[in-house]
Amino acid sequence: MLMALSDLFKEHNLREDKARAQMKGEMERQQRDMEARLEKQQAVMDAKVAALTPAPPQEAVSAEQLAALQARLEAVHQANLLTEEELFALEDLCADYAELKTISVGVMTKEMVLASLAPEAAATLYKLVGVSELFAGDAAFARQARRKFVAK
Repeated sequence: MLMALSDLFKEHNLREDKARAQMKGEMERQQRDMEARLEKQQAVMDAKVAALTPAPPQEAVSAEQLAALQARLEAVHQANLLTEEELFALEDLCADYAELKTISVGVMTKEMVLASLAPEAAATLYKLVGVSELFAGDAAFARQARRKFVAK
């Protein structure tokens, strides 16, 4: 009888151990599922925040555009399509813009330039960069730069 009772307790303990292991496995599965749902919700929230966060303002004339314009002006001058005085006048526009950037607060955007909220030097340089980027030929660019942007 004692053996039978001992066997009964062992069997009961085995069932309880099995039930505990099943419960532990189920709880771990539920925890993984919950963590996965939370990660998905976090990704959705991050995407919503990113969509609502405004893009940083962009300069009307980037540093790269200014460098490209200066290089082109030098090349056009070297090709004798601009006189030294014309080159200096156009370089002065670049310098005036650089000076404005160093003393201005914040970013001078395209929208500010187009709304005439930026100083004239910024608007003029913005237009000169546009002409330089849109005119492929150096001769045509030099003629337009002279006509539109060199003080007479």
